[in-house]
Amino acid sequence: ALLRQCQFVIIDISDVCKKYAQTMEGLATVRDGSEGTLGTGYWQCNVTAVNDDATMVVPAYSELFSHQVEVTSENQKILNAKEQVMAHAAPESIAVLDRGGDREALLNAHLQANHQFITRQVGQRYLFYKGKERSFKYLTGKTSLRWTVVVNRIHKNRTRQLTYDCGAIPVKLTTNGRPLWLVVMKER
Repeated sequence: ALLRQCQFVIIDISDVCKKYAQTMEGLATVRDGSEGTLGTGYWQCNVTAVNDDATMVVPAYSELFSHQVEVTSENQKILNAKEQVMAHAAPESIAVLDRGGDREALLNAHLQANHQFITRQVGQRYLFYKGKERSFKYLTGKTSLRWTVVVNRIHKNRTRQLTYDCGAIPVKLTTNGRPLWLVVMKER
């Protein structure tokens, strides 16, 4: 019932580093996000649902996995987690992924399932704008930043106010693809 009240389904791939473990089954090389180095451990797929004003946060799914013993790809792990949570979420829920979500397999799966989604771009993608294939850099330069958004961010128990100039232009992933919006936000 709580998932039905949430508008955003946030999918995150993370890691669990096991610095001193040597004999745990399935230990694999992971990128230790805390240290910025490679280490041994497990990958983790987390899904959290959030309502539109972030007053309700619902941990919905968490799974550890290892590329050493798994036959399921990381893309399939993400899609399985998303489908399990979206099946219980509101029909208008939006899947949200960070830069790791900018993969053809994931983008195509969102489009095929007719799910709304937000994916943070890596910046190397080409999209179609007015029938022509254009670079991400070209498109961000072409976007008129008409709106201003002010966000309060809490970091290390301090609130910091950030101001962004924002805009959006219609694009497509493929020439005949579904219309999408490229949203550009630039911090002042």
